[in-house]
Amino acid sequence: MSYQTVEQELEISRKRLLDLSMRNRLLNYRPAKSKTLKIIDKVPAEVYEILVQNERQMEFKPKAAANGMSGELNRDEDQADRADENGDDVLTAEEASVVWKLPAQNSVAASHHTDRFLQTALEPDALQRRLYRIANLAQSFFEEQGYSILFLALGFLEWKEAPAAEIHRRAPLILVPVELTRAKANAPYKIIWTGDEVFSNISLIEKLKEQLLDIDSFEMPDNKHGVDEYFQSVRIATKKFPDWKITTDICLDFFSFTKFVLWKDLDKKSWPAGKTPADHPLIQSLLDPEAGTDPNDDEFSEDEIDERLHSEDTYHILDADPSQIAVIEAIKAGRNLVVEGPPGTGKSQTIANCIGELLAKGKSVLFVSEKMAALEVVKSRLDRLGLGDYCLELHSRKTNKKEFLRELERTVTATPTVPDVDPAFFQRHEELRGRLNEYAEAMRSPVDGLRLTPFQLIGMKENVLRHFQSVGRSLLRLNIQDPERLLPQAWEEAKGKLKDLSRALQIVKPIGSHPWKGTQPGLILPDDEERIGGIVDKCLGHHAKLGEALNRLVISCGVSYPHCVDQISTCVEAAQVVSRSIPMNREVLLNSEWNKPSAQADDLIIKIKTYQDLKESLRLLPPVASETADLDQQRAAFAAGQDMLQ
Repeated sequence: MSYQTVEQELEISRKRLLDLSMRNRLLNYRPAKSKTLKIIDKVPAEVYEILVQNERQMEFKPKAAANGMSGELNRDEDQADRADENGDDVLTAEEASVVWKLPAQNSVAASHHTDRFLQTALEPDALQRRLYRIANLAQSFFEEQGYSILFLALGFLEWKEAPAAEIHRRAPLILVPVELTRAKANAPYKIIWTGDEVFSNISLIEKLKEQLLDIDSFEMPDNKHGVDEYFQSVRIATKKFPDWKITTDICLDFFSFTKFVLWKDLDKKSWPAGKTPADHPLIQSLLDPEAGTDPNDDEFSEDEIDERLHSEDTYHILDADPSQIAVIEAIKAGRNLVVEGPPGTGKSQTIANCIGELLAKGKSVLFVSEKMAALEVVKSRLDRLGLGDYCLELHSRKTNKKEFLRELERTVTATPTVPDVDPAFFQRHEELRGRLNEYAEAMRSPVDGLRLTPFQLIGMKENVLRHFQSVGRSLLRLNIQDPERLLPQAWEEAKGKLKDLSRALQIVKPIGSHPWKGTQPGLILPDDEERIGGIVDKCLGHHAKLGEALNRLVISCGVSYPHCVDQISTCVEAAQVVSRSIPMNREVLLNSEWNKPSAQADDLIIKIKTYQDLKESLRLLPPVASETADLDQQRAAFAAGQDMLQ
């Protein structure tokens, strides 16, 4: 990209910093309800002299103290004022307790145009509410963004976007940065100049260039007549449009200039003679990325932190991860970079570490931020870590002249303290870091065989454990011999078999009641399936016949129906006992006499019991010792037993 192209791109980008649409209140000004205060019956040049040149405070007058004076309000402002007076902007009880009370007007100025009172068209209560709202909004914005947007607009230009346009727009001409202050809660509000530059409406100047109108910027004059002279210069510049006019209205309102400073810095007139913003290498690298590329640039890698950095050479005041350390080292090397990250990723922490590192190298750091909160976060961390004395606040509520000089004197005269650090501390730190690196390296090193790292294996185990916990089951543990020698091929085969098994389980579940549970059939070919099918058919036939036989056995013998093989054997034995019994007449067994108690029945039972006992005792007699044994004695004993039965 050529130098001329860089200049063109820079100018295009610079114009984009200004909002030239009619959404911009600097071009299409309309008073906002409860945020705008119209000042009436005052001359802009006189107000400028009191506020800026004399640096005096001014107070506000409500309508009740106007002494017959009146001002001309436009329709929008009149409607906003009436809405305020009708109570649409009513304060809460807490707010009403801290608003200021109207000051007593004990004296009347010689001329209401030149006194220090700003006349308004609001009733006393409405003025109180309006000023209270404006002061709170201004303070809230300053605390959040770090700069003020409250201005006193002096003079307005009523203009048109095009000669044929019908609607007149209103745009402020001179903007004075001001602040509302009060001594205490119930004191009146006063308006003061902040001391910042008073400037003209840059957006209006750039917008009018579209209609070939060249209006000069407002330069702060040495006397109040410079204000009228500027208004006259605007009249001369716009004289070809007779329907345009300049009014001497004065309004206290909010105007945003978030990009004005940047727009001004990129102006060629703001640079030294012979130099332009396009000459700056940083701007060239932004608009032409190839311009600032150095092929020999040694970029700091996150993987080289421990090899390139030592404990005694680093000055991190807060914890930092590898990505943050890489950013810090790039900044220390003088590289230009952009760090991007969502909230909570440690950007302010990295900034604090960068400040600590650069201070240790004797360098100065300028830290700027669009929001005051970001500045306060970093400053509070530096204060907490003992680096607050090295920081000088240049843009906050604390940066008034006296406080600035007092803080500067305190830090310059303070005695620096050098921490006493034992060299063994750094040596111990290096040893611990080495051990941690060895552990990390071991966790990242693949194990022989599967080529998986312990980190990966632990992660796999945790995922499996979470799965079993979610389904409410215990993890089945298997002992694998020499797992470190397990090869990837065997690992993949095992995974494949497990996948096949999982698919098969979907077909045969529930596995607990499946007929083939516990069997190991091995490989089954189609011929085997046909042979097994024939055997199964035969088994089913035999099973049917066995069922019929068992049914007949149960019916004829009165035994329980068997439900397994063991019960079948018991059933058969019971049937055999029944079959060996002596047949008896059915009528005898069903005779009702068996149910009646009688002496004969009892006697019969006793005799049968005695017979059984004698029969058992004879079975237990020892065998005959010899052929010459005393058979007569045995015969006599047998006879005695028979007599007892009779």
